[in-house]
Amino acid sequence: MQTRSTNYLDDANYHRVAKFFNISGEDRRNSDLAGKISFLYDWGLSKSGGDATNALLAIKSLSNSLGLQMQGKELIGKLFAWSRLDTDRRRIEEQMGVISIDQKEEVKEVVEEPREELAEAVVEEPIKHDE
Repeated sequence: MQTRSTNYLDDANYHRVAKFFNISGEDRRNSDLAGKISFLYDWGLSKSGGDATNALLAIKSLSNSLGLQMQGKELIGKLFAWSRLDTDRRRIEEQMGVISIDQKEEVKEVVEEPREELAEAVVEEPIKHDE
């Protein structure tokens, strides 16, 4: 019985993306570079709705929009840095949105509770005028 290898060197998508970036066979064995390529590919998939071809187009579009004229490992390094920042920014904005919603709920509770207590006090204790 053969076990299926999970090594990135056995992954056809990895080699397709590495070829897209013109990475040599020797450089493809670099695990740090493989991690960056994998991250870029996942970033492209998230931008393209999960379509493999459109993931590469999203990466190419990013390269064009940044005006990058380099190729190979240098290009991967620049795109990796930008996509990491983009991913971190989106995660932080999402978390800020959650915090903002929580804060609005807290403010709403703080504002509404004293109003209810004040309304109860006015109803229960009418104002007495000195005569």
